[in-house]
Order: sequence, then structure tokens, then C-alpha cells
Amino acid sequence: MRSGSGDLVIEIIKKKGDLFGWSALVAPRRYTASAKALSKVTALQIRGQDLENYLRSRPHLGLLFWPKLASLIASRLEHMRSLLLETMI
Repeated sequence: MRSGSGDLVIEIIKKKGDLFGWSALVAPRRYTASAKALSKVTALQIRGQDLENYLRSRPHLGLLFWPKLASLIASRLEHMRSLLLETMI
């Protein structure tokens, strides 16, 4: 992604189990960034609607998944606020 000043913003996913591409699960359900692996990785691709249907049918798993996603979104929002502040100074 690019910041307001046009600088490239890079976020590194470092650990096993980190989520990316989660924007397919929240409105308006479109990708907002791209990803590139710098080393060999194993990733699981699941269509957003398929995952949502799966979690609806297994609410006990949703209770584990949705808080993790909410935490990730909050973290990204805080990061974006910091970037916005930097462009205003």
C-alpha cells in the first residue's frame, strides 16, 4: 500500500498462524493490499463466504476465530492512524 505521501508501506507477517487477506470477511469485501512471500511459505486460501458459512455452522470455532480477527483489525487501524499522523506532521 502507499501512504498519503506516496511512500510504500510494507507490513511483515512474521509468525505461523498470522492472518492476511481478511478483508474478504468484512464489508465492502474487497482486497485492499497485496502480498509477496520473501521465502518459502505454506498458506491456506479460503474464500471469505466459505469461511463465514463454516464458522456459522460451528459457532464454537467462531468464538475462537472472530476475536483474533478483531484484534488484527484493531492493530492495523492503530498502524494506519500512526501513518496518517506522520503525513500530517
